Amino acid sequence: MKIKQSRCLFKKRNNKRVKKMKLRNLLIPALLAFAVTACNDEEAKSYDGAIFSDGDSTITFAKIKGAEYKMTYKSKLVDTNNSVLIKDGRVYNNNNSFLGDISDSSYKTIDGIVYTR
Repeated sequence: MKIKQSRCLFKKRNNKRVKKMKLRNLLIPALLAFAVTACNDEEAKSYDGAIFSDGDSTITFAKIKGAEYKMTYKSKLVDTNNSVLIKDGRVYNNNNSFLGDISDSSYKTIDGIVYTR
């Protein structure tokens, strides 16, 4: 009799271990996925279609992929297109040179020119 009882207890212990392992195996990947999603906040924020103006000229941002945007500058004399990267609210060109700061309502260049929506 005692042998059967000990076997039953052993089986119950194994079931608890299996449940703990299953919970751990499910919980760790879920937490990792949540952490990666939370760290990727800039990816969620999009400046696609944002138009900024200082009165005489306009700057438009069109999303290409990821954090890469096509920045179009239009004035009375010049129209230019550049590929830029936006990281943490800062705009960089292809050479990783800083071009300016961008927010939901304004874009400020390194020259101090402020473009607003």
